[in-house]
Amino acid sequence: MPQQCLMVFLLLGINQMLVHFINQMLGADDAGFSYLWPALTSALAWPVFCVLLDNINRKLG
Repeated sequence: MPQQCLMVFLLLGINQMLVHFINQMLGADDAGFSYLWPALTSALAWPVFCVLLDNINRKLG
């Protein structure tokens, strides 16, 4: 589970960094590192969703 959380954070963090980079090139305001909050919260919420989806999978499968 910790490895999955890390991968979720890295994949979403890379995505957020690319979007932030493109926005900066287009002249958007600098938001500091706050653009990484969605990646962090998603990584923290991942175990909850993983458990819920596993339970649904067990009931249906």
